[in-house]
Amino acid sequence: MQLVPTVSTVKKFTITFLCLASLLVFLINTNPAHAQVGIPAAGVDLDGYAWSSNIGWVSMNCKTGSASGQSICPGSPGVGPKSNYKVTLNSGGSLTGYAWSSNIGWVRFGGLSSFPVLTGTVAANARVTGTYPNLTFEGWARACAGTLNGDCSSIANSPTSGGWDGWISLRQTGTNAHSIVMTPAGGTAASYAWGSTVVGWINFDQIVYLAPSASINGTGCGNIPVGGSTCTGSVTWNITNASSPNVLNSTRNPGGPNDYNNVAIGTNQPITLRPDAGGNVIRARDGSTPLNSVTLTASCVTGADFSNGATCQLTPVPPPVITITTNKKIARVGETVTVSWTIVPTTPGISCTPTGPGLSGPITTTGNQTSNPLRSKTRFSLSCTGSFAPSPGGTSTEVEIIPVASEV
Repeated sequence: MQLVPTVSTVKKFTITFLCLASLLVFLINTNPAHAQVGIPAAGVDLDGYAWSSNIGWVSMNCKTGSASGQSICPGSPGVGPKSNYKVTLNSGGSLTGYAWSSNIGWVRFGGLSSFPVLTGTVAANARVTGTYPNLTFEGWARACAGTLNGDCSSIANSPTSGGWDGWISLRQTGTNAHSIVMTPAGGTAASYAWGSTVVGWINFDQIVYLAPSASINGTGCGNIPVGGSTCTGSVTWNITNASSPNVLNSTRNPGGPNDYNNVAIGTNQPITLRPDAGGNVIRARDGSTPLNSVTLTASCVTGADFSNGATCQLTPVPPPVITITTNKKIARVGETVTVSWTIVPTTPGISCTPTGPGLSGPITTTGNQTSNPLRSKTRFSLSCTGSFAPSPGGTSTEVEIIPVASEV
């Protein structure tokens, strides 16, 4: 039997297909870009000026926002207005923040909606694709002068801009093709955005990344006395382009407070170290994001260690091998014997005391002494103490005496 679809079935299928197709277009145009691999967790600021022959220079960051390229960020020295603005590449691939043009004012990246729908463009907020630092921009930015209130607080078009809406396309394929491509050295040649006939072509080939970075080195310390637990080393660092620079001794106090917070540059600054296994890892960071690190060591005085994890203690060493002998095992009454001993190895700080008639001490090395005349069975011994375990240690030997026969 051949099934013939009814008109109602065809209508339902057509409506369902159109809905799915619309959803697919929406997802393609609004979903975040994929494969933004390797962007630092703290994000990366853009820096430098873009250029348009229509509106002139557009500054990406207040750190270089003056006419001579100096900072106009809050707290910066110099004349002129102070403004805190920048365009940031976030770890997820989005671009957010503001750029500044002295001719058309603020240009906003991110937080926009109701994007133009043009063939070859992506109807989305400004974002990137690729693997950092080789990235391609796409989506839209907007000159706020083209919005209702002139400050991007409303997405409606300005009624006084003569029909100009302020939208700036970052990438388009096909007709009117343009794109912004970034490399480790910054924007490539012919990296352009398009801002209609008002803004015109905007050249981004002088825009660079302003990623946080840090150099750090230092000097460890030693000779922590027995019973002590810390010594003072030093650390030198230079953290650049970080919003929250800090230096943390992460081994000594994992997860604890920063040793130097909001200090971007330090030279031979004191830092408390402990003789922990593996050393003290000193990290230069931006917020909680590590930028660079150095490992500094601390040590106890010679002969001590930090094995208990609390204080420097004398290092236990195995006891030496101690032997004692006599040149005779049997002697007659009134005879003397030579008592000899060996201590191997000779442990620093060892002290041994021989006992037996005629012997004296203390002694520390291999040697011998002559006993007093013996009158009876005699035991000679050697007892040693020192920085070894177990202590004391020692050994002994005996000498038998031949009895004297009596005449009957």
